Amino acid sequence: MAPIVINPISYSRFNALATYARNPRVKSHSNELEWFETFDGKVLGMLLFDTIDNEYTGIIFSRDLNKKYRYIDMTEFDDNRAKTKKRLLSKIRELHPSADEQGVQGDESVETMDFFIDLNKKNINSDFLLVKDSPEYSAAKNIIEPLMRWYADIDGNFVEQFQTTGFNQRVWEVLLYCIFTENDCVFDTSFNAPDFNLSYINGFNSIPFSIEATTVNKPIDRRGQPIPMPKVNRENIDEYNNLLVNYFPTRYSGPLLAKLKKKYWEQEHVSGKPFAIAIADCQFKGAGNVSHDALPLYLYGFQQKVTSEGAEEREKIGCHIWGTKEIPSGFFDLEGAENISAILFSPANDIDKFNRMGLKDGFNDNKYKIRRTVKSPNIHTWEYELITKIVPNKKYTETWDEGLVVYHNPNALHPFPIYILPNASHYHVIDGRLVVEFNSPPITEDMSEIII
Repeated sequence: MAPIVINPISYSRFNALATYARNPRVKSHSNELEWFETFDGKVLGMLLFDTIDNEYTGIIFSRDLNKKYRYIDMTEFDDNRAKTKKRLLSKIRELHPSADEQGVQGDESVETMDFFIDLNKKNINSDFLLVKDSPEYSAAKNIIEPLMRWYADIDGNFVEQFQTTGFNQRVWEVLLYCIFTENDCVFDTSFNAPDFNLSYINGFNSIPFSIEATTVNKPIDRRGQPIPMPKVNRENIDEYNNLLVNYFPTRYSGPLLAKLKKKYWEQEHVSGKPFAIAIADCQFKGAGNVSHDALPLYLYGFQQKVTSEGAEEREKIGCHIWGTKEIPSGFFDLEGAENISAILFSPANDIDKFNRMGLKDGFNDNKYKIRRTVKSPNIHTWEYELITKIVPNKKYTETWDEGLVVYHNPNALHPFPIYILPNASHYHVIDGRLVVEFNSPPITEDMSEIII
């Protein structure tokens, strides 16, 4: 019999496959060092270091009846890393023949979701079909499949909307799920609203908070026909500024005001905790790359400009007007908005994000690459630069929360803790100025091009 092939894998691939196979609390007293996967994906292994006893151990996982990776065994503790790793690999080979039986836990009562099941619907979304059937999106499909095993459908209509009228909205929700999982948060699925009720695990401390997801969708007229995007030359500064100051704020206002009226904070499980709204612009592909600068204008009610002398000046915005629509500026100043701790946003909110992450971590069946171009400020000159990278590449790195922006409400009753999302760009109003805090330069535009 040929020996069982065991491949070393990246931390991010392990997370995509089985992030919730371990409790985030374990990280408070251990460091994960290496991760492994058998050639057929039946068994996963993890080498970790216990920081309390200064010893190494290996953990083994296999799939249960719902195809979720679960703990099945571990090696004995040892102060020798090489010896422990050898034992781990040996035990993986030993358990591999019986992996299917070993993984059964006896508590598999909930049927695993299948995002790609054939629902025989007539109004199937064309972008969904692209992901389901196109070879150039196999990485996106293949990384979503293990992720969906952990996703809880609290509304009961996730798959139908994912395949039909709500594809972009549901992709945004799955991305948020990945972001908060990556940042050591635990999900409470006991409630069907807001969309995410979570606890951030920091050592042995648990900080509860809630998130409601929403999107800016393609506008339609009274007959249900799409209204085309205003034709504006981005090279024309006045035309583009008018778009940012007036058109896009009127588009952001609709979904945000609708969520404000829901008053989620009055629910017992949300009351007294940070509550944020996560919004994505899905009016057209790459819309967030164009409209990102408009969101803070609407949220804070002022535009911050740099004069020709290099000084900053603040220009108050009373209202946003586009056509017959007029809305007051300053969402955070509206009645009831003090209950909204922050607004979350990302320009990289579509299926291209999953395609890149899947390519990066080896989830593609087909030979294709992605040229990714991001627009980001040079932290030394603050001049914006276009940076192009090819995926996959051995040196390429990307996290689920890369490009995420958190706009903090200066009037919040329960401020959103920065440490929950340390890799995001955090905007605050301090002494009347909008300032940003970040660990890595913000990404204002994120574009992907598939290379065959």
